[in-house]
Amino acid sequence: MRLPTLLCALLFTTTAQAECRVGKVAEMPITFWHNRIYVPVTVNDTPGTFMLDSGASMSLINTGFAARAGVGWDLHQPRLQLEGVGGKLTGIVRAGHLRMLEFGGVKIPDREMPISDIVAPQPGGQAVDGLLGADMLNLLDLELDFQSNTASFWRLFGCANITPLHWTGDYATIPLHRQASKHVEIPIWLDGALVQAVLDTGAGGLVIDRPTALQAGATPDQLAHDPTTGGIGIGGPAGGRKHIFKMLLIGKDIYRNVAAFVTDTPAQSPNMHALIGMNSLKNHRVWLSYGTETLFLQALPAPAK
Repeated sequence: MRLPTLLCALLFTTTAQAECRVGKVAEMPITFWHNRIYVPVTVNDTPGTFMLDSGASMSLINTGFAARAGVGWDLHQPRLQLEGVGGKLTGIVRAGHLRMLEFGGVKIPDREMPISDIVAPQPGGQAVDGLLGADMLNLLDLELDFQSNTASFWRLFGCANITPLHWTGDYATIPLHRQASKHVEIPIWLDGALVQAVLDTGAGGLVIDRPTALQAGATPDQLAHDPTTGGIGIGGPAGGRKHIFKMLLIGKDIYRNVAAFVTDTPAQSPNMHALIGMNSLKNHRVWLSYGTETLFLQALPAPAK
């Protein structure tokens, strides 16, 4: 896919010896619904609603919305096989050419994006118009504030380390590892095991594969007697079991008696064995610093009764 030409406009003019600088380049409202984040996006001057999904390696545009927005097929792009929690999508998809993609004031011209039927709904019940995935999100730092219901995008330049100076109070600083797929993973403790988990804003809760569940202390007999359950990923339905772990540690937050969806579907990526979803993020202020490979996580005060 082509690199967005907007990036040249966002870079700060500086010398090689300049100090670290951080600047907000965009802000937009978010709607939090059914443990998912939805944001307003405009494609070719056509407004739509996309899910903000850090667990999707590539951004997608839904077939129906692509037609409404006048997105044509790009026959020069190779066909793609997309994968997700539910496995591979049915069939091979082709990329479409977006003349202009805009979100939060960020304008990205001449973007290629796969066109596919997306099973996830948006508020109101109709199919979501698309996904903003890791390929887009990793271009800038992302801050999510669930008190003001806003998503902010920040540009770093010359920064090896940053701190969110406008935050007050205590927060956790967690190292991020960026995979070749542009997913980011963080270390978590699940019962007796240190696990690398992909940060997935498109997932509801904790999702792990069977080998990871066994690594964390679940036994084959326990999993055999755990209740069966189902989930929906980008690849469609995924079968698995609901297992209760005694303790989950993320940064400074400890969760007790945590329900995990133990999927029967093998990981499609060798580095995607666990996903941390919105259940562990929604009551926090979140700063995903792709530029410094750091996650800042601050627990929000409990709402007054």
